[in-house]
Formats: sequence, C-alpha cells, structure tokens
Amino acid sequence: MKLLISGIEKNVPEGITVFDLLLQEHFKDPQSISVTVNEKVINPNLFARHTLHEDERVEFIYFIGGG
Repeated sequence: MKLLISGIEKNVPEGITVFDLLLQEHFKDPQSISVTVNEKVINPNLFARHTLHEDERVEFIYFIGGG
C-alpha cells in the first residue's frame, strides 16, 4: 500500500498503524512527535490503534525548544 509521508510516496505494509509507521521511520520516542493524517492531528494515545489507509497523507510535526 502506498502513503504520502512528509511529501514522499512510500510503500508500507497493509494495516500499518501510526505507531508502526513511526517505528519504521526510525523515531526513537514516538510520543515526542505530533502526527497528522490528511491534515487531522492524531491523538498520541491512539497511535497504536489508528490504522492507515491507501493514499493517505502523513506529516510529522516536531517541537523544538530554544531560548
């Protein structure tokens, strides 16, 4: 199945969840990032249950502190 991940089309396994995708994309701490699917923010508590579907658009949002 294909997804558009951060603007890049990628093939992923059928039935992949947001959490599985974060692991596949090598995020060490999936709870430290926000994820949107088709421009809707996904609650981090639902990452493991939110199944992705063909042609969805996934974006990762990083929060960076500074001072």
